[in-house]
Amino acid sequence: MPAKKKENKSKWMKIALMSCGFLIFALCVMYIGLLMSGESLLKNNIQKLDLDQASIVFDEKDESITALFRENRQVIRYQDIPPLIRNAFIAVEDKRFYEHTGIDYRSFIRAITTDILQMRKAEGGSTITQQLAKNMFLSNEKTITRKFKELGIAMALENQLTKDEIIEKYLNRIYFGGGAYGIQAASEHYFHQKDLNQLKIWQVATLAGIAKSPKYYSPVLYPDRSKERRGVVLQLMQDQGLITAADRSEAAIVDFKPNENGTDNPYLTVLDYVLDEAGNLYNIDDDSLLRGGFKIYTTINKRAQTQMETAFADATNFPKDMNGEIAQACMVILDQHDGGIKAMVGGRNAVARGLNRVLVPRQPGSSIKPIAVYGAAIEHGWNPYDQIVDEAATYGDYSPTNHDKTYLGKVNMIAAIKTSQNAAAVWLLNQIGVDKGYEFANRLGLNLSKDDRNLSMALGGLSNGVTPMQMVSAYSAFANNGVQNKPHLIKKIVDADGVEVASFVQETKTVMSSRTAYFVTRLMQAVVEPGGTGASASFRQPVSGKTGTTQVGIKGVTGGNRDIWFVGYTPQWTAAVWMGFDRTDAKHYLRAASSKTARLFGKVMSKALSTNKIGAFVKPADVPELAPENRNIQDLIATYDEAGNSITLHWSAVENAKSYKVFRSVNSQSPEQIAETEQTELTDFAVILGESYTYTVEPVDASGSEGAPSNAATVQAVQSDTNDGNQVVEPSPDANLLDPSADEPTPEPTQNVEELLQ
Repeated sequence: MPAKKKENKSKWMKIALMSCGFLIFALCVMYIGLLMSGESLLKNNIQKLDLDQASIVFDEKDESITALFRENRQVIRYQDIPPLIRNAFIAVEDKRFYEHTGIDYRSFIRAITTDILQMRKAEGGSTITQQLAKNMFLSNEKTITRKFKELGIAMALENQLTKDEIIEKYLNRIYFGGGAYGIQAASEHYFHQKDLNQLKIWQVATLAGIAKSPKYYSPVLYPDRSKERRGVVLQLMQDQGLITAADRSEAAIVDFKPNENGTDNPYLTVLDYVLDEAGNLYNIDDDSLLRGGFKIYTTINKRAQTQMETAFADATNFPKDMNGEIAQACMVILDQHDGGIKAMVGGRNAVARGLNRVLVPRQPGSSIKPIAVYGAAIEHGWNPYDQIVDEAATYGDYSPTNHDKTYLGKVNMIAAIKTSQNAAAVWLLNQIGVDKGYEFANRLGLNLSKDDRNLSMALGGLSNGVTPMQMVSAYSAFANNGVQNKPHLIKKIVDADGVEVASFVQETKTVMSSRTAYFVTRLMQAVVEPGGTGASASFRQPVSGKTGTTQVGIKGVTGGNRDIWFVGYTPQWTAAVWMGFDRTDAKHYLRAASSKTARLFGKVMSKALSTNKIGAFVKPADVPELAPENRNIQDLIATYDEAGNSITLHWSAVENAKSYKVFRSVNSQSPEQIAETEQTELTDFAVILGESYTYTVEPVDASGSEGAPSNAATVQAVQSDTNDGNQVVEPSPDANLLDPSADEPTPEPTQNVEELLQ
């Protein structure tokens, strides 16, 4: 080899050796620096775990009502934590936990390499010790400085504590969601199990899966994600010899069922919503609120929330299934004038971080009619007194029917909505055009699917359903002269130093004309009048609203309902009530009708507003008077009573009418007068089973002049299979979810309502 080449090779070897030596020296200095820094940070901050502060929640009057805190924790000793639980978390979070000294260099280098190659934060390399260091002593900021502090503290923890002590502190410290800190609280929260030794393999794997992201993998909020994550955990447990393949297969298929045992703590739904809204709108995470000493000012009305919680604690307010299981329910009250949420309960027997049914989509049934049909029609020039057609009809392959097979013929909107006539609503939507109804519903925030652009939309047959929050927001626009305010719970958030870190900015938009809003309000007032489907919602304040019912739609099940609603408002507030089962099946469905939800609306709202002055729905100055073009009867109803084999007629009084002539046609023959009465109801006992009867009524004034004939009401004298005594109560046996409305008129006070509905 030439001398010059040898000289160059020697030179480069020296440079390489010097570089390696310098690198080793630098790494040693860095290691010592990290260790010294970590020891110092650990020594100076060891008490941080005990310094958390509760965050105080205030109501609309800025009075404290409850608190958010993190100390839902029961510390458990290492020897009391079952080995399967310890090993499951180690398998998932840090499989070389017993081999490293705080930093898993293989995972750390792999994570850095992956991050560099993908030019983003792609893979984590934190050990259990690092996670403990971050959770106990550091913030969640993602900076290089914080990462180096984390590494230093992790090394210091490994010097100060044994592995057993580290895993003990880790399992007692980590947050599992739902306000549960530590493995013991998590076990009780999710599985109502105090003895950790009694946890099953699938439950252990579920908890181990939650640790990665408590909210994202919550089995309560996102059961499908949680189940998928559990499968990953189980596979890791099998790979590391903790369980067998048979154990894994068995544990992977179990479905999580939320704990419905409940709690005596008030405001649980409100607190959950505070956490969600703070995170979604202001990027303040759960853990910060639970330990940071914030002051959270909300729109909650203490009286309304208390009355709602009290009503939900009374099981008699809710229907049962055939086996006596009480249905679920939810309710939310909104101030239409500013969008502030006044009260909210997400379910009976609510639990922290439980399912908030106010945010769960369900089929709305006829409660969508004021939006997608009547509101849309009025927005495009129709008048509540315009004549529409309530007759059996077929539109292509769609044949909607009225719940009791009774049709009113030509009738105005007020009469049609009062008893929730399905055929009339579909006829009107067909007249104005499906696109107009679809566009109007989405303008009000229902976010309907493109698949909903059809006539079944008129009766609430939707692809994905709508949430009670969407419905209460949509109705609030009717109550507020066409102006819609964004629903919100938080007004502002102030941190422990008194600095305002979040403040709600109102989003207001006009979604309809004031004429439409006022006319729909007047339209829906008929629903809560005697004879209307929502009469049970009536109380001392003016009320406007609509019932909704969706039939069960399960093969082999007749006469049952899936969802029942009442959405309505007073001059002060708007509210939505839903009842049903989380999973409707052949054993869990409703026999009750929407009068149950209307009654709960009236009970809660009447007490919540008992100290308020009686308000009024005020007509805007630019809106014309709403008056019929003529004063003939528009709402004649005929109801067949099987038990008495009779037909009862009911209609509204007409101004200046002294009496009313009643005409009857049997099997489409020429009508004959059968009576003249001064009352607004009549019972026809001359009924033959199997015949079809059509009635009309003509008002007679003091001079003897007769007014125009009423709408024609037709009914058949047919005995139903269930023979429950009243044709109007039993929903159609051939119900399906695309024709879901089955609202029943509220019986007169002399009738036994519960006997008819149960």
